[in-house]
Amino acid sequence: MIRFILNGQQIEITSSPNQRLIKVLRNELNLCKTKFRCGNGRCGSCTILLNKKPVPACIIPVYTVQDCEITTMEAFVKTPEYEDIKSAFEFTGATPCGFCDSDKYLGTSIFIDTNAYYFSSREDSKKLLQKLEEFYKSTFCKCIEKNTFLKSIIIAAKKRQERLHGK
Repeated sequence: MIRFILNGQQIEITSSPNQRLIKVLRNELNLCKTKFRCGNGRCGSCTILLNKKPVPACIIPVYTVQDCEITTMEAFVKTPEYEDIKSAFEFTGATPCGFCDSDKYLGTSIFIDTNAYYFSSREDSKKLLQKLEEFYKSTFCKCIEKNTFLKSIIIAAKKRQERLHGK
């Protein structure tokens, strides 16, 4: 029996311990917003949040998620963080291809969280640009033009900051 928190709910499954998490999510739990594409953890289609870190579900054996917290796009699309990013993408005309939605949305959300200081600091704009460039390079799918994607992230971060802090 493998126990973990999935999208805020404690669950138990009786899956083969070496089964890949992507297969369990899609085939056993019917969570199909997490896509299977490359099978080697590089494309981003199967990105989930595992203990609040974006990871590829296609290379994770399900036994390793015992007592962990997993968030998939099914839950993330119900959050204000998703709405911030979605509205920024719509404003700039950035449209993820559909295969990389989880990578683009979940990755962007965590990127904004971990780099909040740089989004609010005027002195470190060069450092923010450097971090944005690194993040862009780390995303496999380039379906959104680079400058459009980076602009979307900046707008999403501002929306989040306004929502959280009224600034």
